[in-house]
Amino acid sequence: GRVEVAVIEENKSLRKRVYEMESTIAQVNTQLEEAREAQKASLQLARQAEGEAAVARAELARVEELADGSKALAKGHKNTVTELEYALKDAREELEKRGGGDKDGAALRTKVADLEKELAAKAAEVTASQYNEGVHKSAKERLERLLAEADGSLKMLRDENQSLNTTVKRLEREKEAARQALEQS
Repeated sequence: GRVEVAVIEENKSLRKRVYEMESTIAQVNTQLEEAREAQKASLQLARQAEGEAAVARAELARVEELADGSKALAKGHKNTVTELEYALKDAREELEKRGGGDKDGAALRTKVADLEKELAAKAAEVTASQYNEGVHKSAKERLERLLAEADGSLKMLRDENQSLNTTVKRLEREKEAARQALEQS
């Protein structure tokens, strides 16, 4: 009688352990499924962030090109303005020396007036070029900030994905250990 009771108790204990291990395996399977879903979502977000970063990099390169062009244009206009200022100064000095009464004086007055108009137009172009340069510079800074944010998000997503990989591997080991324990019992 005692041996029978002991066997029955051992059987109950074994069934309880089997049930607990099967329950553990089921829980681990659920956790694994959740971790894999999170991993998929994380990878999808990372791909999306990489795409957005690539677009931002391309836009940044385009804006840098535009900014360089605006800068070069502004420099060219400034050089032209400087040349016109010297030419105007020379023409005014020549006009003062000669006086403006004769035919040559009238031609010099016309030359001075033309140089003044050209100088005003070029000065306006310099202002416009400097404005464009500023616009491109601020766009470049904004894109650099966005790119830094995108790179930060991407790093965070990669870290999260690495963490999820570690979790999946740990859960697979737990599942395997529980399965082996179940087989041994």
